Amino acid sequence: GAEGGGGGGGGALPLSTVDDLLYEVAKVYLTVGRPLVALELYDRLLASERYAPLVHLKRGECLRALRRDAEAASAYSSALAVAACSQEALV
Repeated sequence: GAEGGGGGGGGALPLSTVDDLLYEVAKVYLTVGRPLVALELYDRLLASERYAPLVHLKRGECLRALRRDAEAASAYSSALAVAACSQEALV
């Protein structure tokens, strides 16, 4: 059965599950107007191949909300570059 409460027991969550959780929590923080917290979570996902283009795009949204426009533009450029590389890898 499920273990209630704190530590011990069970293995670690698979990395993809951790990435999924971080991504979803970051989306919630961005939605409720906490872009700095969301940005910190998206930064942790930068190495994730699973969310590569999306993380850069969402980082751009966070940075725009924080009025860090130059950094936002850079994040959007990174999103386009990663997406283009992903498409080329599929060909």
